[in-house]
Amino acid sequence: MLLTTAVLVHLVLVATSLTLIGAERLSRRTARPAPAGPGPRMPEVYEAAFLAGGPGRVADTALAVMHTDGRLVIGGPGIVSVAREVAGDPVEREVIECRAAAPDGSLATLRRAVAATGTVQGIGDSLAARGLMAPAGRGRARARAAAVAQRRLCATAIPVAVAVTAAARAGDWPRPGTPFAVLVLPVLIAGLVAGSFVARRAGSRLTAEGEEMLADGRKRHRASYDPARTVALKGPRAVPDPAAGALLIAAAAIPLALAAAPAAATAAVAAPVWCGGGGGSGCGAANTANPADTSATADPPDSASTADTTGGDGGDGDGASCGGCGGCGCG
Repeated sequence: MLLTTAVLVHLVLVATSLTLIGAERLSRRTARPAPAGPGPRMPEVYEAAFLAGGPGRVADTALAVMHTDGRLVIGGPGIVSVAREVAGDPVEREVIECRAAAPDGSLATLRRAVAATGTVQGIGDSLAARGLMAPAGRGRARARAAAVAQRRLCATAIPVAVAVTAAARAGDWPRPGTPFAVLVLPVLIAGLVAGSFVARRAGSRLTAEGEEMLADGRKRHRASYDPARTVALKGPRAVPDPAAGALLIAAAAIPLALAAAPAAATAAVAAPVWCGGGGGSGCGAANTANPADTSATADPPDSASTADTTGGDGGDGDGASCGGCGGCGCG
């Protein structure tokens, strides 16, 4: 009986592990966007920010730069005021416009609104069109959910196998010459590793090319003191002003419930909604309903990578990205 059970455990876990790996690889291929060339290129620093932490990191970068040079004032308790309405690029222009539409001046609200704008969301579209990020898809969410389930099942089964072995020995059950735990532990550990690997891969929006580009940027700018680059690659903890940095970290800890930009609040938008990047996952899928209705997105936010309902493993940097955006909430 125990020998038969061990054989079945091997067959089932080998089959499910291979299926998970194949499904994750297939989801990355089928999630590729239609061949319609990439959109307008944004400054490279914003692309690096999006790769490292999704649209929330892009907003952090613009807010940090504008605060550092005095165009914005980020003060307690998380209130933003505009000192000079001067924008140096499209993202900074969105910051000013979103601040004008946010009467309370809340930093968390402003950050969320900037991340949801078409300008910032378009960075993700451009990166995906160039093969640096994988667009969201139901297949990836399902693969990750199944991988997480296998990981948890294998982790639970390991002590159960040990307990069954001890009970069989104590109760003098009919058993094979090799202890049951010894027979099944290798495949349970392999299943645990496979589940963790696929969950991490399916939870990350970066392709191999995107990971390479991000790693190269971190290497080239490791010693940089430019606020834009340091915040883009390291997150709000790299903001030169510690007080403003602490407020941005607190705002980034709030999951991005992506809402439409004020000008498009009532429009029907058929575009991906990105909420994470980096090692964590991001949310995003075709949303043909009111963009302010997050229930209409096909991939709900990871809870900061990725973008499925099973939660994420967290991202780099400040840890608030989705999946950074991919464990906590998208950020």
